[in-house]
Amino acid sequence: MKKRKWVSFAYIGFSLAGILLFSSFAFSQLKLSLSPLLHQLEMHPGQRKSVVTWIGYTGEKPVTIRCFVTDFVQTRNGNYKVLDEPQPDWKFSAASWVRIKEENQQFTLKSGEEKTVICEVDVPRDLSLSGGRYAALVFELLPEKIEGKPFIGLTYRYRMASFIEIIIKGGIRRPKEKVSLTDLTIVSTATQPRYKKYKDAHIFTASVTNKGDIHVEAKGKLLIRNEQGRIIKQIPLGGGRGVVLPETTANFTSVVKDPRPGKYIAEALLEYAEGRRPAIIRKGFVIGKEYADKDMPEGEIPALTLNTESLVTEIPAGGFRSMLVVAENNENAPVAVQVGVEKISPKSNGKEKVSILDGLSCTDWLKVSPERFIIAPNRSQVIRVGIKVPRNVKGERYADLVFQTTKKDQSKSSSQFEIRVPAMIGITGTLTESLEVLTTDISSKEPADIKVEIKNTGNTHLEVKGKLSILDTEGKSLGEGELAGGKILIFPQQTTRISFLTKEPLSPGEYLVEVNLTFGKNDSKVSKKIPLKVK
Repeated sequence: MKKRKWVSFAYIGFSLAGILLFSSFAFSQLKLSLSPLLHQLEMHPGQRKSVVTWIGYTGEKPVTIRCFVTDFVQTRNGNYKVLDEPQPDWKFSAASWVRIKEENQQFTLKSGEEKTVICEVDVPRDLSLSGGRYAALVFELLPEKIEGKPFIGLTYRYRMASFIEIIIKGGIRRPKEKVSLTDLTIVSTATQPRYKKYKDAHIFTASVTNKGDIHVEAKGKLLIRNEQGRIIKQIPLGGGRGVVLPETTANFTSVVKDPRPGKYIAEALLEYAEGRRPAIIRKGFVIGKEYADKDMPEGEIPALTLNTESLVTEIPAGGFRSMLVVAENNENAPVAVQVGVEKISPKSNGKEKVSILDGLSCTDWLKVSPERFIIAPNRSQVIRVGIKVPRNVKGERYADLVFQTTKKDQSKSSSQFEIRVPAMIGITGTLTESLEVLTTDISSKEPADIKVEIKNTGNTHLEVKGKLSILDTEGKSLGEGELAGGKILIFPQQTTRISFLTKEPLSPGEYLVEVNLTFGKNDSKVSKKIPLKVK
């Protein structure tokens, strides 16, 4: 018999009334496999397609399986939930379109056997059909017959489901995609028991509402901005496929290590369809007791969205280049914008500025046009940035494009905000990339938060990512830690501390920390083992 690769999945439903059905073997012995777990179909009105699913069994005793079709819904946390029976009133149901051949509706599998289950999907000949339709093909394990009087109690059902997603094309109406971010909540992990292992962190949850008639696969991104509008963290928002069914709201959640105390803005962006503007929602928050009574007023949240987070390019000495920035107004009121060029001012340790950048400014190289403009609601403006590089310069130079915005709302007083976009101009043929790992220490043990001090010893900025391994004194691996925030930016000759979080706490003792970092355009690598003592 031909071997197949199986993916295991189980959906277990519970009924609080009825008879407790049990057998002589435990659920852990139910070695059932199903493939595929998802059927994605594109069909036209009047079209028929076959859906083929394989189920295999490697347990000990024979099992009897019932196969049926029903509907499923999406929960708020994004999971699919199989219903006990079809819901004929649900307009996105495809359960009535799916027909299981009679010989596949109930069957018995012995150990080592597998079965091919074929279903026919028939789309009605209705040209008004459009959008998405959905059904679940459910494989339910039937219990063994029990001699004697049954025991009254819970009913346990062991089920596995293969989901069917259908996109209807070719009708008189096109599928309608209508997605919005309806809420953004920010709460401390300290208030949520299931997240208690994440110390000094916040949970960011964006609610995504799909008011269209077709499911979308959305890709979320979370940006954290400081008071100056500069992006200090950027991480994926949510995980998995990012699917949201029609007329459904699903949450996209990420846990983010706290930045240093201060006032911040969280900006959630959701891309869900090619050619469409991303859905955006923003919310202010504060970190630290000293800022607890200083919430970010709604008017301070930026009314402008830019198509880029930084301008990074290489130009030969004596050369010229023109770059474009697109500003979009997603508000319901006009926004006045003034664009200027200032010195860049990142911080090395949260308190002192990186002094070396004072001599690497290129503010006089950049010219913007237009410098002042007003963007109407839901409109955009293209800004041209001309960059003229002098002769006889080397390395990389820096400046900030500063967008000062004023939201003109007739119902409220005008509100202002500033967004900074760093410009990093490298001189072709003169750039060197080099990174050094210096020291480590630990700031938290449950879970371990290990700080690693690194220095950029080159003459160009570096994006650094990587991980560390915790070893005992004999070199045996005890676990790994991921770089908080995914990656960090470090400027030439800058020394900074980066944070790694481990899943498990560290007991007092002596360890070795093996730091493995990747940096630069060519993904150069640096590795170092450093002793670490936990008290």
